[in-house]
Amino acid sequence: MGIVSNIMSRSGGSEGMAFAATSNTARRLLLEQKPFWSGIEGLVVDGDLAKALNLPQPAGVLVQRVAEGSIAWRWGIHAGNLRANVEGAEFILGGDVILRVNDVPVEQSSSNDDIYASIGRLKPGENVVISVFRQGQIVRLSIPNGQ
Repeated sequence: MGIVSNIMSRSGGSEGMAFAATSNTARRLLLEQKPFWSGIEGLVVDGDLAKALNLPQPAGVLVQRVAEGSIAWRWGIHAGNLRANVEGAEFILGGDVILRVNDVPVEQSSSNDDIYASIGRLKPGENVVISVFRQGQIVRLSIPNGQ
């Protein structure tokens, strides 16, 4: 059993290829892990796009939007404001690219579990440290956990 998370179809209808999260994954995410909402809408960039953005590592999270009042907003993470179309995909450029969270690098393969685990291990008041690539420089931002 699982929960459908995405459907790929040519017509936009319900026929086509579906992707689902297993019931064990859903239980772990919904019941066992403490929820964490950063307020960031972003996407992982790697390969040629990471090189074009001059990232100092193979991958990062390109920040598209930041919700006002969210943890990311309080951290001072900057969203982009320049719309660009790269090979048919639309991006918002000009904002921060997240490189590391608590010294856990963003990687092409799924590093989300490691990042969330590093945040979950923090005691209240310990700092969450995020390294971002901003205007050609690496900037370290921190805020106490639980704020």
